[in-house]
Amino acid sequence: MAANYRIKIVQGETYKQQFTYKDDQVTPQPIDITGYTGVGTVRKTTADPRAYPIDITFNIPQTDGVFYLNMPHEVAANIPVAATDPTKYDIYVYDVFLIDSAGNRSKILYGEAWVYPSATKG
Repeated sequence: MAANYRIKIVQGETYKQQFTYKDDQVTPQPIDITGYTGVGTVRKTTADPRAYPIDITFNIPQTDGVFYLNMPHEVAANIPVAATDPTKYDIYVYDVFLIDSAGNRSKILYGEAWVYPSATKG
């Protein structure tokens, strides 16, 4: 089952956050994600044709279930934000899928992406 988690992105800042994929037992244990790949995007709405990719990377070896969401500063800088106050944010949505070696996709994360404006451009 996918986890609902809010992420926070600042325009022009490199975004990187660590997560651990775990089972849903009473005492959750990391899932071996050896051979998995991942894909994710941020959009204003799920129907918005403009998508901002989230790169998924993994610890080596991948047996500990640890993966990272990454967004280079060049991508984050291009996310439009109507807010002009750096303490305010625009709400976007995102989701992340992990893909096993057989091609099976599982949505593991989703939620709001709070995108904050930046005065520094370039």
